Formats: sequence, structure tokens, C-alpha cells
Amino acid sequence: MSIISQIATALGKPKYVIEDILFIAPYRYKIYYIPKRNHGFRKIAQPSKELKECQRAFITTTELPVHKCAMAYRKGLSIKDNAIAHKNQAFLLKLDLENFFNSITPDIFWRAWKLSGRELLSEQNKIWIEKLLFWSLEDRLVLSVGAPSSPNIFQFLHVGF
Repeated sequence: MSIISQIATALGKPKYVIEDILFIAPYRYKIYYIPKRNHGFRKIAQPSKELKECQRAFITTTELPVHKCAMAYRKGLSIKDNAIAHKNQAFLLKLDLENFFNSITPDIFWRAWKLSGRELLSEQNKIWIEKLLFWSLEDRLVLSVGAPSSPNIFQFLHVGF
């Protein structure tokens, strides 16, 4: 089944509506800035309402595998669960990687896809998925801080490691 058909079926919409949404999807983001705790601002790219619906439908119907150690952004798990998993460790390393989501490109996603053993997709489906999941930042496709699909993609990337 094509990605367009999969999303259209999940949302109960005609395929042409989904194609119209995804055609210019990497440019359907509202950009705003929020202050960071210590200094500077974090750039947030929030997808349009229709694009968010499509992203959620893709994530729900595709069921990307998640590494058993990935705890962030998982339903039913809390910061307490993460703390319990590390309670007997002598050290704790806390990091905040600058522009982390914006450093994840389609190439990184497709390497994880291949490593996870998922079925190979047609070139057209790959193009639709890239339009769906990535936004255009300075003419590069990258994951967005603000898209509902980005945390799931982040978790999925850990499968191959």
C-alpha cells in the first residue's frame, strides 16, 4: 500500500487531499522562538494542523520499532521510570545537544530504516515520507522541533545502534 493510501485510509480522507497537503509539506510550518533556560532561543517549527494529522496517522499506522533502552517520549513511561533504570549507577551524564532534531536528515532516517530490516519502499513512497516528516531549514530537509512525529523518529533511530 502506498504511504498516501495508508494515511488517507487512517484519516478517512481522499488520497488527493493527502497529496495536496504533502505536496508542499516541508514549507507548511509556522516558525517561532522560545527562550532557552540560560541563554539564546530555541527555534520551533510547528507543522500546520493538517500536516500534524498526517504525521500522527503515519506514526500510528507504521509502528516504527523502538529500542528497549529508549525511554524518552514513550507513552506510559515517566522520568521516574528513567531514574529507576539508572538508580544503581555511580554516575549520571546529562546532555542537551544543540539543534539535535535539526541535525537529523532523511539520509540518517533511511539508514535506520535499512538497519531495522523494514521492507524497501518505492522511490515515490520515500519522497512522500520525506515530505511528511521533514521540514525545509535553509534548503535542507531536517526533523522539526515541534512536529508530533519527531520524537517517534528520534526513538526509531536508536533501533540500529
